[in-house]
This record gives sequence, C-alpha cells and structure tokens, in this order.
Amino acid sequence: MKKSNYIILIILMTLFYNCSDNNNSQNTNTNIFTLTANDTINIAIGSEFNYSTVLQPFTIDNNIYMGGLVRTNTISYTNTFVLLDYNKKKIYKKLNFKKEGPNGIGTPAYIKIINWDSIFVFQYQTTNIYLTDSACIVKDKWKINKFNENIITIAGTFFFPVYFIDNKLYMEAITPHQVFTDDFWKQNTELVFNIKTNKLINKAGHYPDIYRKSINYGGGNIFPNRIITNSGEIVYGFSLNNKLYIYNDSTLLKTVECRSKHVKEDAPKPSKKLTGYNPEDDIAYEVQRASYRFLFYDKYRDLIYRVVLHASDLYDKYGNKVDFWNRPFSIQIINNKYELIGEVDFPGNTYFIKNIIPVPEGVLISTSNEKNPNLQEDRLQFVLFEIVNSK
Repeated sequence: MKKSNYIILIILMTLFYNCSDNNNSQNTNTNIFTLTANDTINIAIGSEFNYSTVLQPFTIDNNIYMGGLVRTNTISYTNTFVLLDYNKKKIYKKLNFKKEGPNGIGTPAYIKIINWDSIFVFQYQTTNIYLTDSACIVKDKWKINKFNENIITIAGTFFFPVYFIDNKLYMEAITPHQVFTDDFWKQNTELVFNIKTNKLINKAGHYPDIYRKSINYGGGNIFPNRIITNSGEIVYGFSLNNKLYIYNDSTLLKTVECRSKHVKEDAPKPSKKLTGYNPEDDIAYEVQRASYRFLFYDKYRDLIYRVVLHASDLYDKYGNKVDFWNRPFSIQIINNKYELIGEVDFPGNTYFIKNIIPVPEGVLISTSNEKNPNLQEDRLQFVLFEIVNSK
C-alpha cells in the first residue's frame, strides 16, 4: 500500500487521575497511551450492502466475520443478513430468512451467530426468539413474554449486544412503563434467559438515581450501554454520568468513576421544551451537551472503549446545522481493573462511530461517514489503530 493511502493520526491520550470506586480508593495508572493509525482497510460491498450498516463481529473457527441486516432505509430492515469475511476483505455469504411458513421468522431486528448451526434471530418489536442455522432452518422458538407478561419487547443493539454464555442469552428487556416516569427508571434493563430451563432472570442494570426524577433528559440519553467481559462481569454505562457499574450476574460489585475532561457536568440541565419526544428539540438539546455513549469491548486485549460525544454549537462556521452523530468525539480506554488509562480526541465528519471493531491487530474505526470527503459508497472503509504505550 502506498504511503499516501495511509491515514496517520497520532494522538497523545490524556491521563486522568479521578477514577475511583465506590469505596473511595483511587484507581490510577501512570502510563500514557497513544493510538497509532498505521493502515487503511477496505471491504468491497458493491451496491447490495449499505456502507452505514451497523456491523456485529463474529469469530467462528478462528475466522473473523462482520455481519449486518440489509436495510431499505434508515429504520426498516429486510430479511437478508450479509456476512463479510474480514480476512479476505469481501462478502462471505448472505442469510436469507423466510418471513412466513414453517421456517418463517417475521422481520428480524437482531441476529446473534454462535456458530453455523446456532444462529439466534430476534423478531422485530416482539419477544420472539428463533434458533436457526446457516441454511435459515428454524430449529426452536421461544416467546419470552410467555414467562413474564410484563416484557413487551426484547432487543439487542450495537450498544447493548446480545451475549450467549452457558446456555443463557443476555439481552435488553423493554417493559410497558411509559418513558420518563418513575416506574420506567426503576426497571432492570438486563434480561437473562436460560434456553435449557426456560427460566428468566431480570435483576441487573439499574438506572442511576439521577434518572429517577420523572424528567425528560432527551431521547438519546435514556438508553443504557452494556458489555460483558472475558471474566463474565457485566459493565454498564449511562449517558448522564461518568460512572461504570460492574455486576456479577444480578449483584452490583462496584461503581467506578471514569470522568472525561470534555463533560463538564454529570447531568445536563433538562430543557423545559422537552415535555415529550420531539426529534428536532431532542437533537438541538443533545448536540449542545457532551455525553457518555457507547461501550465496546476488546476481548483480545481485555480493554473497554467508551465513546464520549463532545458539545457543539448548533451550526458550524459555514452556517450548516451540526449533525448529531458527526460531532467531534473522544474514545476513553479503560483496562481490566477499570482504570481510565487514556482518552483520544477525534474530529467530526470523518468517522462512523457505531462501527468500532476490535480485531487481533488492533481496533478498526469506520470512516464510512456520509460527510467524509473520501467516502466510497461501494466499500466499507476503516482505519486500523494500534494501541501503543508511549513510555
């Protein structure tokens, strides 16, 4: 690859000394890290796959794949799930699920691939889960609200991915409580379902007290962010404060502070205009305030990456309205002791921050952003970053 094709970005991370657990002991680390972008990765997708598709990584037989549901527009999915071969940098295969009939699964909202014989399909806006295989044959089915009628929807997303551990599915549960009410904030967000015993557990992932005030903090601020580590600990983050909440099953082990210099207050003051969900008001409100967002887990290095969206003016210097997802942002790096060991700043209008994918060589961050002048719509574009100790 020619040197001119490389995107070289070396950003020194700022070390923070304010990581403390709920016992008030200090979690500090004197190392300073850099992220060095030393390669660009391109995966040809043609016209059948959208460059802004949110991808899920899978490892099967030591091969790395990335998959995503094909969309007809920004919110509607088809029944086709495309798998990309990371090693060969091309489309590997397509899973075409039936909507109806003996192998019908309706409209899928999320796919969790364990291996080619065990593929879980979550039906859109229901509590139905189907166990299929790579031939899209339905082998089993569960209706979760049969076991708990208060659950109206189950889900998996890039910020709340589904895990399958010891015959148990870890996923997000949505109950019928009205958003922004006390009952909504008091619910547990984690749902664990054992497919062998048909038992449900729903005790982890409590919203922090700051949410329990019947106040609308903006639509994007209500969603929890969650990952599960190699050791099985469940880690939660929420938009309105800097803390990480570490669980062992349903037991809260500790709360750790990991504060970003870009977030000046733990809880933004709610706008009086936000009496219900209004997209324009919500976007204007959230763009002007920094907030903690997505968690991504690096199983190869046992690290957590957290995206922090920076505060921005509503309009840039050219008079263009600032897009919610295209603001400047930073990535916090947190080690397996839950120490904040650095934070990297990134510019806006360049990266697609929903696709941050750890691989053995480093971390892929997508540059398939519609406002990136180097965007090529017939391929997925990434920068491969290495995590380097600068000392």
